[in-house]
Amino acid sequence: METLFAPEPAESPALRAWREKALAVLLPTILIFSLPSLIVDILQAIQQDDYTKILTDVTYYGTLAVITFVPNISFRLRTTVFLTLGIGFHAYLLMTTGLVTTGRIGIFTDVIMAALLLGRRPAIIFWFLGVVTLILGLSIFAHQPPDLIATVAVSMVDPNMLFAQGVFTAAISAFLSGLIFWAFNRLNISLHATEQALGERDQINATLEKRVKERTLKLEQTTNDLSRQLRYAETLACCSQMLLAQREETPEAHLFLIKQILNILRGATDASHIVLYQRSEEPKPRSFHVVTYVIGPNVAEPILPSPEQLATMPTNLKKSLYAGYGFAGNVCGRFSEYPAFQKLFDQNGILSSLLIPILLDGEMQGLIQANDCTQPRTWGIGSIRIRSGWVTPELRESVESGILPLWTSH
Repeated sequence: METLFAPEPAESPALRAWREKALAVLLPTILIFSLPSLIVDILQAIQQDDYTKILTDVTYYGTLAVITFVPNISFRLRTTVFLTLGIGFHAYLLMTTGLVTTGRIGIFTDVIMAALLLGRRPAIIFWFLGVVTLILGLSIFAHQPPDLIATVAVSMVDPNMLFAQGVFTAAISAFLSGLIFWAFNRLNISLHATEQALGERDQINATLEKRVKERTLKLEQTTNDLSRQLRYAETLACCSQMLLAQREETPEAHLFLIKQILNILRGATDASHIVLYQRSEEPKPRSFHVVTYVIGPNVAEPILPSPEQLATMPTNLKKSLYAGYGFAGNVCGRFSEYPAFQKLFDQNGILSSLLIPILLDGEMQGLIQANDCTQPRTWGIGSIRIRSGWVTPELRESVESGILPLWTSH
């Protein structure tokens, strides 16, 4: 009972549209199906000179036609009048003919219509009205004059009455069957539309989730890049402070300082090892020799290349470095046409390498080589900048005066 009388949820626009369309179909249908039985009933009343019954039938049908075809009548008013009209008409049938005619079936139909068109509470109200109408109608019929009751009893075997009842029963059954079929068809269409909408919603949600993941990944990458850039900037600042604070001018002190800086750079960029080369003036101006190198923890000592091996560098790569352009990327089989130079990487298990030229007044004076022996990598722009800019412009005067055996970059 608590569920039966609980407040109904707010009527959705879709449900209201469905009910309005249902009423627009029901009213003309009832007019059509009730017309044959109405004609038969009026003819029978004419034979019996029952003008009250004729007036009742005409009033019922006329009012039904008005609420069907007259526009600008609200849905709730149209529905309430329609159902009240049905209750009243069926009450009249009960009072005048008892259970002989179709009054009891009409009351049952009114309750179904109320449930479909108005909802649970109006259906309960019309059910109570139907029960009251049934009790009062039969009570009034029981107190009718004996001759009227006898006439009704005789009409039970009257061919016209039997025909009218048969027509009405057939019409009611056809109407209810059509109504149920139509309601279930609309429900089926609605369920299919709901399933399709849910499928589209799931697809949209999946697309949104994918985009959110992509955006989140991009945001994380951007955040990581920013974090690396800040770390690179801190590293460069640290290296510059170390160089500017250096006071000893002995070669050993310079070399120790260089190795400290290379270690900081290696830790900041996760390289396996970093090698510093200086251009050899004699006897081959275009060759290089190793100044020093640093390696990461748990990394084997590299086999350092000889000047002759470095001299086999591909011509295009050499021209690019001398022009101030670096190289970054995978070196697995990259220089297979130059076996001696390729061996420089293969003998140390190097998977990717970064070569940065060190320029002084536009002329290359050396190279920084960073290697990764753990994975192929493209070396981000931050790694390239940190290695190409590891000596600050403030040191140019010191370099040019020969105080430090280092090189600054443009």
